[in-house]
Amino acid sequence: MRFYLKLLLMIALFAGASSSWAKRVAGDLAYDARTAVVVRFGSKADLEALVDDTQRAHAQEQGQLKLYEAGKRYRQLLAEHQRKATRERRALTDDELEHISAEAYGPLAALAMHVQDCPSCRGEAEPCLLSR
Repeated sequence: MRFYLKLLLMIALFAGASSSWAKRVAGDLAYDARTAVVVRFGSKADLEALVDDTQRAHAQEQGQLKLYEAGKRYRQLLAEHQRKATRERRALTDDELEHISAEAYGPLAALAMHVQDCPSCRGEAEPCLLSR
């Protein structure tokens, strides 16, 4: 009889531990512990990695991981171009910003920029070739 009680207890523990609620709670506890350690003992790079991992996890939960990665790529490209422009003692042009956006987000970014700037696409004039 004691064997069956132990067996039932082990089955209940296993079922509880394998539930999504238990996994979420365990993940939250691990994240809280990591956050506490990084805040208390971590460097600036550790904190940046924590923020990046958190943002990535939220984007993945919401199904927007590709958009997150494109945004991260955009920020990297923008920083590179800003450093280059600073060395050359000039400001970034609108064309450069559009190129950075197109490189990071793909061809849809260029179309979105066009629609934003085009009076035809905004409905203020005859439709242009791109809006047909």
